[in-house]
Amino acid sequence: MHVNLKNVSLTTPESYLYLYSEFQVIRVLTTFTVGTWNYVVAVLKNDIEVQESYSTVILRYSSNDTLFTSIADIDIKFENEEMKAIAANKFGDDIYIADTGKIVKISFNLAEGTFKNYSFLCTNTASDNGSTIQFKRYRIPSDTHDPNCSRSMKYPLTINKQLESKLVTRGISELTSMKVVKIRGINIMFAIDSKQALVRINLNTKKIYWRSEDDYLNTFHIKDKFIYIASARTISKIDFFICDKYDSCSKCVSSSDPFCSWSLSLGKCVHEEVSDAITQCPIINSFSPERVSPNESVNITLYVHNLPNVSIACRLDDLQYYPADVHGQTVICPIKVSSATNVTVLQLVTEADKYFLLNVQITVLTCRKHHQCGECVHSENKCKWCSGSCLNPSEINHFCISDSPSCPRIRGDQQLIIPAGTKQALDIHVLGVNSNDGPFKLLVDEIIQDSFVSCKYITPKLRCEYNWPLLNVDSKEATIQVRAKRGEEEIVFDNPGVKLELYNCSIFATDCMQCVSVDDLYKCGWCINRCTFKDHCIEEIVNDIDSCTPPPVITEFHPITGPSNGGTNLTIIGKNLLYRENIVAKVGNQTCYTLYNKNSNSLICKTPRANSDSYVPITIKIDSKAKVHSPEMFRYVSPKILSIQPQLCCLSCQTEIKIIGRYLNSGNVQLIKLGNDIIVPYNSTPDFVFAKMPLQIRTGRTKFTYTIDEFHDTFYFQFVSDPEILKISKDYSLPKGGINISIEGTGLNSSQKTLLIFSSASCRHISSCKAISSFIMHCLTPDVTMCASHLQEAFSASFSLDAVEIPDQSFVIKMYPQPSFDKLSSVLQVWSGSELIIRGSGFTNGLSKDDFVIMIGDKYRCVVAEIYEFKLLCLVELLKINDADAVLLLSATVGNVSTELGTVSFMNGQETPILFFIIIVSTVIFMVLLAIVFVCRKRLEEKDKNVQHVSIYFGLCLLLNWNKRLKASLV
Repeated sequence: MHVNLKNVSLTTPESYLYLYSEFQVIRVLTTFTVGTWNYVVAVLKNDIEVQESYSTVILRYSSNDTLFTSIADIDIKFENEEMKAIAANKFGDDIYIADTGKIVKISFNLAEGTFKNYSFLCTNTASDNGSTIQFKRYRIPSDTHDPNCSRSMKYPLTINKQLESKLVTRGISELTSMKVVKIRGINIMFAIDSKQALVRINLNTKKIYWRSEDDYLNTFHIKDKFIYIASARTISKIDFFICDKYDSCSKCVSSSDPFCSWSLSLGKCVHEEVSDAITQCPIINSFSPERVSPNESVNITLYVHNLPNVSIACRLDDLQYYPADVHGQTVICPIKVSSATNVTVLQLVTEADKYFLLNVQITVLTCRKHHQCGECVHSENKCKWCSGSCLNPSEINHFCISDSPSCPRIRGDQQLIIPAGTKQALDIHVLGVNSNDGPFKLLVDEIIQDSFVSCKYITPKLRCEYNWPLLNVDSKEATIQVRAKRGEEEIVFDNPGVKLELYNCSIFATDCMQCVSVDDLYKCGWCINRCTFKDHCIEEIVNDIDSCTPPPVITEFHPITGPSNGGTNLTIIGKNLLYRENIVAKVGNQTCYTLYNKNSNSLICKTPRANSDSYVPITIKIDSKAKVHSPEMFRYVSPKILSIQPQLCCLSCQTEIKIIGRYLNSGNVQLIKLGNDIIVPYNSTPDFVFAKMPLQIRTGRTKFTYTIDEFHDTFYFQFVSDPEILKISKDYSLPKGGINISIEGTGLNSSQKTLLIFSSASCRHISSCKAISSFIMHCLTPDVTMCASHLQEAFSASFSLDAVEIPDQSFVIKMYPQPSFDKLSSVLQVWSGSELIIRGSGFTNGLSKDDFVIMIGDKYRCVVAEIYEFKLLCLVELLKINDADAVLLLSATVGNVSTELGTVSFMNGQETPILFFIIIVSTVIFMVLLAIVFVCRKRLEEKDKNVQHVSIYFGLCLLLNWNKRLKASLV
């Protein structure tokens, strides 16, 4: 059998091997090299036969040749559907091959073979998908039947040792990759199974002793006592030794891990070779006694299998240690149990290091926790009831009760009541009483202190007669206890919870109707104007309501108004109103249906529907014997909703709404139903109702219903999207606040109350805003001077709509220092349209012109035109005639801070045209004189120069003098 290599490396999964036209290599399991030979373990597929078949072969070829020669067909019966091997790994002189069901080890001598039996090489060619492939094989010289090398050679090469195979393990899942290593003389196989988990197989014992918790692994690699495993997304490193995963001796030695053993000195599972390691854990075969009593000293004998040869101590779960007496495989622990629980744990530990070896559970007979005979004898610890105590079996040394029927007990299905201040016999039904028991005592410590009531047994009950004390309350319950003598012992009767009730009829009820309505069990009756025990009444007793003659009385009722639709729960207050079949309440002429009537002082009924608004009386009638009217009239009204303010709000605003109408607080219950939400108004008057809207999740028109009892009025309310802040005009403020900020956004008018909030690390300040429209809102910044240590830092600005802050919409506001102004030293004279200079400092810190308000008096504003670091330039408004010659206050305001700078005086407004006239006339005269001088100079050119100079000088002096006088008059 020969295979030709088609120009690829056999170490890659994509390798293709061809065996002429008969066989195809479909999977390369592993490759390795020995000497000059390269070996391949592969799975072949037979394409010639009608039914496909597979075989696993070992092929080898020389490093100098591409010819593959089969040295062995591996005869394995595979257990997967395709009958082919899945994975292989070479280790030493062995090759391990796995399929779905088992692993097989193949042993043979891999010494180099020779071609000495074959004389020459045959070469053939074949076509494969249009390309030419050359095949080589060797032919035996004596093969005269194939001189032209036309036949495939079927003779294997000679090998030095016959192939040997044997089963390693069976019952494994499919392995997709594997590797064998030897540690401490043990062959360990690591493989990835069909579930893509890493498994470890001890090839010596043929057992899987560990499987990883991680699935979907692709590959693994072993190096330096660590295993590197890779999945599609992660690479992990795990220890080669995993003994520390086993936290007990039994888990350690039963793990089948060949490297793990339990160390007695360390008290843990180790992979190192230690001197005190054990491979078999000690096991308790039996122990005695299995039950002990509390505070009882007892020797516990334990019979142990595989007891190690170490010094041992005994330990209880309360961490009490006791020395152990060891005899071979028997251990005796002298212990004393003080636990109050039903079970205690006895452990055997190493004496030196107190490492745990094994433990047993011992039942503690905690009988004394039971305080009644029935509980005691029914307990699981074989307790008995003796002289009023529950004892453990080891404590019993005389006659005791051991079964439930023998327990003396009070019958639980009875109610014990007795009237206070009377001498009455109390009958108590009991069980488990012997004929020789007695005398009997009844103890009621909460009613009769330091004493008891003597009782007689009259089958099947005890009769206890006593002068029962008086009570200052209507009733009192008390726990009872029954005792009796049984021989020389005093026994206590079990009580399943029966109590004695002492009651007082006169406090139970204060009038006849209350008294006759008391439960018949108490035997109360109305006698001589008081409620008393019937047996004590020496006059005629009143036993029914009809015999209680006082007529009903109405003192008041509420509410005093209700909707004409009816349905109002009307509470009538008075006397003798206790319900009876022939009592009728009416509103006007219609019956008011009784809803609640459990005492004689009040009655609740539901008003009927009325035809119109009216005043009607409230009437209580008992047959024809008595009829009473209310002192006031009940008013039927027709509530009406006129308007609601506002009619829209945003989804998160929780806006306060105001409902305006008539008779809005009539009736009992006022409710607002908004969609699926029920809103209870927090304030209501006849004309107004106030409520707060709940949070909503969708916008649009929502049905709004206002309900008063059975009155309903419906209108609609509009919910809009929460406001959105898009832009703020200024990102700064002053410590005292007052800077006007313009806000641009959407839905800004959807809340009743919008607040601007400044927040810093330690402060929070608030100011109000005013919506101009849905898109514009003006806010004044708040005063933050309370945050004296934070004036230079930035603040976070956010907005609150009807006490709900807008989320994710905040801005950073810078804080500028407050500017200062210099005061005027004297009265400043100004006139309309003139410029005014205001001096100070801090003007150029970032403030804008409209932040400065300069006022002259309270009428005139000096509009800031220019801002410099130490001065402001403003233009004075036109002066009104009435304010001429007035002295007005000059003030400067920035934000919330105003400063008085001094006073200014306006010049008279009538002087202004005269001033202009004088200036024009002066100019004309000057020009005329100048012309005269020029003409005179021409005429006097030939005259004496000195005279000319004098004339010109005289003219100029005259003009200068006139000009000075003119200016003086203007000032």
